Amino acid sequence: MRKETFMYLCKELDKEVRKKDTHLRCAITVELRVAITIWFLSTGTPYRVLAHLFGVSRSSICLIIRQVCTAIVKVLMRKYIKYPSGSALISVIDGFKAKCGFPNCGGAIDGSHIPISSPVEFHSDYYNRKGWYSMIIQAVADHKYRFLDIYIGWPGSVHDARVFVNSPIYNKGMDGNLFNGLT
Repeated sequence: MRKETFMYLCKELDKEVRKKDTHLRCAITVELRVAITIWFLSTGTPYRVLAHLFGVSRSSICLIIRQVCTAIVKVLMRKYIKYPSGSALISVIDGFKAKCGFPNCGGAIDGSHIPISSPVEFHSDYYNRKGWYSMIIQAVADHKYRFLDIYIGWPGSVHDARVFVNSPIYNKGMDGNLFNGLT
């Protein structure tokens, strides 16, 4: 990752992840919080190793990663992952036609299972047909493999069709707003 990109992320997430110094200790900086999270997300390095690498306790690593990921969803997802409209949607439709020969295609949709640890409550709901615990993510991508929509959170035992009919993108389509402004 380029330094400019990293600093941009820190600036965007600052209000959500900055903590105040106390009379007992200095707060962990936004830059360190973001660096820990990016390292974890890109490598899957165990918390114990991250704690050693960054000089932060394992419990702080866990908390930091959760806080920064929550901030990413809250601050950046709405800004960068949104279903297109107008000329941007026409560009996606034209791109699918040129690349794949699919006319009037505003995105490719699929679901996937994200592995999770067995939850304490409702654990059987998260046990999927493949024999492991998961949460379902449904995503729509454009012809350049960029995410246009993400819907996540259903337990692994739920069928993809049920996830789809409960998703905002489905409701948008049923309301006639998916290809809004296009004829």
